[in-house]
Amino acid sequence: MSNYYQDNNRGNSYDNRQPYQQNPYGGAPVVPKFNNDNPKAPNYYEKPMSVGQWFGTLILLAIPIIGEICFIIWLFGGGKYRQRVNYVRAMLIPVILAIIAVIIIFAAGGLAMLSSLS
Repeated sequence: MSNYYQDNNRGNSYDNRQPYQQNPYGGAPVVPKFNNDNPKAPNYYEKPMSVGQWFGTLILLAIPIIGEICFIIWLFGGGKYRQRVNYVRAMLIPVILAIIAVIIIFAAGGLAMLSSLS
């Protein structure tokens, strides 16, 4: 039975499945390395966040004082889910841009008020 399968499926891409990714330069296959001794090592098998967890994250970040505290905690890597930490780090960019825009607008408004007083 195995000879029948091998003879009839030659040339198919799924016939040449390997347990590890093949090295593009030849030689031994690339074997993923996991360091279980290091707690900061990335967990490649991390369970993704559910829709309810994302909804709770967005609701929690919308609460005025608690949201800022959670934002700062998650910004520096605190928390169970790496996806949440990456989301908060990505949201830091628009926050910084908004702060810079507000500073520029207030500076321009202040200069306009100073020039109208003279």
